[in-house]
Amino acid sequence: PPLDVAVADPIGAEGEDFVVATPRFAVEETWDPRPEALRVGDAFKRTIRITIQDAPAMLLDPLDVWTLDGAAVYPASPRVDDEVNRGEIVGRRVESATFVMQRPGTYTLPAVRLPWWNTDAKRMEVAELDAVTFEVAPNPDLAAVPDAPTPTDAAPKKRDVPWLGLLAGGLLLAAGAAWLS
Repeated sequence: PPLDVAVADPIGAEGEDFVVATPRFAVEETWDPRPEALRVGDAFKRTIRITIQDAPAMLLDPLDVWTLDGAAVYPASPRVDDEVNRGEIVGRRVESATFVMQRPGTYTLPAVRLPWWNTDAKRMEVAELDAVTFEVAPNPDLAAVPDAPTPTDAAPKKRDVPWLGLLAGGLLLAAGAAWLS
């Protein structure tokens, strides 16, 4: 016989792209060093660790927090692993990036918001990391970092390649010598 199935988002999950279902969800961050008293050219590393109980780490989406206008950002490859002990699974995802500040100013790394369904309490919850605001001062010991060249600026120009004229002249001389012999 036909089987009718009704599927609905958990209450509070409307509009979320994906929600992890777990009895425990933890998120924490560490800094090396904490972004305080920075100057242009200084760097810091942000690491975010997410741990879920009774679910594999593959259920955790990659974080979208590794951009900051005014900084060169170098994300590391994420570490995703599961620990199984006596039938219980703990999933972990660790992501990090190093930020190198390129311009003075006030910067804010936005809050991280991770919704999840608490299977014990039968309700939506949100794990959050607060936004972090910091100042970057000019660095008189460091020359200003120029803006990245545009594709048209990066294309070589005839005047930028003096060896090109020498190469053309050499080819003409070789062709002339071969014709005369």
